[in-house]
Amino acid sequence: MKRLNLKTTTVWLTLGLCSASVCLPNISMAELPASDSSKVSPETATPEARAAAAIQFGKSKSVSSVSQLSTWLADDNTLVRQSAAWALTQLGDAAEPAIPQLSQALSDRDARVRWAAATTLGNLGSKVEDAEEALIRTVHDRDADVQCAAIMALRTVEITDEQAVLSALRDCLASDSADVQSEALATLTHIVPRCSESTKNDLVPRLTKALTTNNDEVRLATVVLLGDV
Repeated sequence: MKRLNLKTTTVWLTLGLCSASVCLPNISMAELPASDSSKVSPETATPEARAAAAIQFGKSKSVSSVSQLSTWLADDNTLVRQSAAWALTQLGDAAEPAIPQLSQALSDRDARVRWAAATTLGNLGSKVEDAEEALIRTVHDRDADVQCAAIMALRTVEITDEQAVLSALRDCLASDSADVQSEALATLTHIVPRCSESTKNDLVPRLTKALTTNNDEVRLATVVLLGDV
């Protein structure tokens, strides 16, 4: 999977931490000033100070910061939104109150924010039923990393619109990205056993076409799924 690089004009700060389900891409971020996040005023702080506070919240896994991080997901500054989105990936189930803001962040203009939002929603699993529609839309994201995060999230949520999910995943089987194809196959493997026979039969043409890929892992996963169908 390709790595997302955050372009800045200042020195970098690399976040190399992992979420519960997937490692965070190596995101180069502007070096942020050391900050006592408890003393940062959201109304008056600079973007750099807000971003530094968000990073501190994430590193310290501050449960009490969820409300503030949710607010910063809509900040005008991209670095602040990225930092807040990353911080929420670190909070586990405590991020649940941020689900509405995370769903909105799936439409953020920055791919790193969208990726982190999808990853956090995936971490929250069955708690994110209200985000299902937004995740399905994100499966068609223009960025392959974001697509993969959304597809993986759909493996953990309790799906209510099975047909919409299956339709989105079928489309992913035709993706130019082997990573997207692989994640779609993995999620289909999770969903297909409970599908009707007619639904399974509808998958066969797309799966057969996926066998023509040059990627060995995709072909193997396709063969295994066809065995289940």
